[in-house]
Amino acid sequence: MKYFLLKTNENEMYFSALDPDQIEYFQANFSNFFCSIALSTDDREEDYISALHDYPADSPADAPAHNTNLIGIFSEKCSWAIYADRDLDVAVCGFIKRDQLAIFKSIFKEILLGSVEDAVDFIYSNTDHKNLKSEFCDNYH
Repeated sequence: MKYFLLKTNENEMYFSALDPDQIEYFQANFSNFFCSIALSTDDREEDYISALHDYPADSPADAPAHNTNLIGIFSEKCSWAIYADRDLDVAVCGFIKRDQLAIFKSIFKEILLGSVEDAVDFIYSNTDHKNLKSEFCDNYH
């Protein structure tokens, strides 16, 4: 992601837990801990890993690396965003500019699914929800 930021002339991205909820879970249980992280192109890999393993007092299981089911990652300019679902082991990426999409694809091509249909096959193929495939494709194609 650091390389992507550099290639798109951005300096920061933000990682934020969407589930568990920031207010209903983190703020309610840990008054001084929000599961959000600002990461800079100046940060080293060790800084990133350390931030993901930071946790509220007396609760290491609530570190972002361990207790984030749904994750939002977005740029400082809000020109792209990633919605990630750990349970489904899939992420959806959105870009304002096509050139950002092209850069992203060039960097992460080995791990990208090629189409909406490929993503739906990946998500639903081993579940009882195969009937959702056509509905999903109709809505997001």
